[in-house]
Amino acid sequence: MTLSLVDETMSLRHCRSHEEAREALGAPRPSVDEFASLLRARRERAGLSREDLASLARLSLGTLRNLETGRVSRPQRETLRGLLRVEALRLTPSEMPLARRYGVGIRVGGMA
Repeated sequence: MTLSLVDETMSLRHCRSHEEAREALGAPRPSVDEFASLLRARRERAGLSREDLASLARLSLGTLRNLETGRVSRPQRETLRGLLRVEALRLTPSEMPLARRYGVGIRVGGMA
């Protein structure tokens, strides 16, 4: 995608964040359903129960269930950080949906 195409939809100078700039350049975040499927598949591949993952990520069981069923369209940043800290899931920030707060992505350990 060329910069001229980006200029038609959103000037990079007007992006509120690095994440908006990435989206403008064609690096979209996964949909709610895509993330729900990915999270469930990674949890199952890691051999973790929902209860185990909720404990490791410091989330309530209800929050995790809502994420895995696609009931949460924009999770809180701390929720996403908790999932990223669970190494067994092997999630990356680029696989995460946009966080609720101001529609920006998340950072964990210096990664954007």
